[in-house]
Amino acid sequence: PRREVQAIGKAIGICDEAAANPALVDFVVQMGKQLKSRPDQDIGITRMHNVHTDKMRESKCPHIEEYMRSDAACRAWMDAIASPAANSLLPADLRKGLAPAVTSPPLEPL
Repeated sequence: PRREVQAIGKAIGICDEAAANPALVDFVVQMGKQLKSRPDQDIGITRMHNVHTDKMRESKCPHIEEYMRSDAACRAWMDAIASPAANSLLPADLRKGLAPAVTSPPLEPL
């Protein structure tokens, strides 16, 4: 993931010197690994959680799909299989350079 971290750093405007600094890049890579390995313990930092099984999703967030489908922008993003190109929250100029969204058939309503 070192190359990806460097590319992301450059894409968000990090200077070339920082993006090429091996110690800094390694720090970011290791932090990412640590946060990903314990998402339930570091949720206050990452706002992420473990991937839900269908059973967990039904128990913890039973109406999420219904809520998201009630919003046109969220529905379009879901139908595009969460493609960044379909994410209306990203600036249009950023989305323009992304691969077109791949659409999927709508999911069955809950």
